[in-house]
Amino acid sequence: MEPGWRIVVPIFQSYQKVDMRVKAVDVPDQNAITRDNVSVAVNAVIYYKVSSAEKAIIEVENFYYAVSQYAQTTMRNIVGEVTLDELLAGRED
Repeated sequence: MEPGWRIVVPIFQSYQKVDMRVKAVDVPDQNAITRDNVSVAVNAVIYYKVSSAEKAIIEVENFYYAVSQYAQTTMRNIVGEVTLDELLAGRED
């Protein structure tokens, strides 16, 4: 749907606003284990932008929650693939 005014019939239709701007989300601290079995606490901030409001509403029940969960899972997986030295060397990337 393109931006602009729409007529919504309340009995049959509903609408949701989707913020299309770049958003920053603080990912909760995660405990993870590196490839060399060192336990680390990882903190991150992710930036994302919804590219399709229709897909964000229809294909995912709560896309804000889904983005946060996906970021946490990805962060733990990436930490598990590298050693502590590699993790510290790429800290600012």
